[in-house]
Amino acid sequence: MIGWLQGKPIKRLPDGLIVDVKGVGYRIHTPLTLLFDLPKSEQTPDMEFWIYTRVKEDALQLYGFKTYQDRECFEMLLSVNKVGPKVALAIMSTLTIDAIIQSVEFERPEAFKAIPGIGAALASKVVIELKNKVKKLSYYHNRTNLKNDPLITGNVFGDAIESQVLDDIRSALDNLGFKSKDIEQALNDLPAESHDWEFSKMMRVVLNTLNGPKPVKKAVPAPRELF
Repeated sequence: MIGWLQGKPIKRLPDGLIVDVKGVGYRIHTPLTLLFDLPKSEQTPDMEFWIYTRVKEDALQLYGFKTYQDRECFEMLLSVNKVGPKVALAIMSTLTIDAIIQSVEFERPEAFKAIPGIGAALASKVVIELKNKVKKLSYYHNRTNLKNDPLITGNVFGDAIESQVLDDIRSALDNLGFKSKDIEQALNDLPAESHDWEFSKMMRVVLNTLNGPKPVKKAVPAPRELF
């Protein structure tokens, strides 16, 4: 099993990267947060990836994460019945590990319900099944300066949103299958006073809007590369 790789990202894909490891190109599925945090240039340096290897009868799939704690969280999510790699990646593309822990501990399934591919029943199952498991994460006991996540506690903060973050969100939501008009409407509905949010936090705000009381219908996007 492959547990760790170091190499140079040479191609970005809608759901991950091609990483050159000593002349061999490995396709790695990654959370959108990792993908959009990468430098947008051809001079991307060598990077380390903590790998979760999934072996199927007809395929071997690699899932890459920035830290060991991220991979550990991904494996924990996979332990929930009915949560596969695609849904687990969607969760980690939308929620930070802190937000996942808080959502479970505060028993807030709505944080998971806002994520594509997760309905009310599965969101509740995630909270119930992870109740004891989140405390076993190495990250759980090493948290410092923890602040309540605004989308879990109901707090709102900020002032102006960087255009680059908005562009990344548009691209990510497009890859998830949402229509351009619905994405723009959700972005227009963002509170004018919000500012300086990280990609993952902004993503959750927009997903909450798109998956609100009257969720929008998704388009079926054609497979394509980001650039």
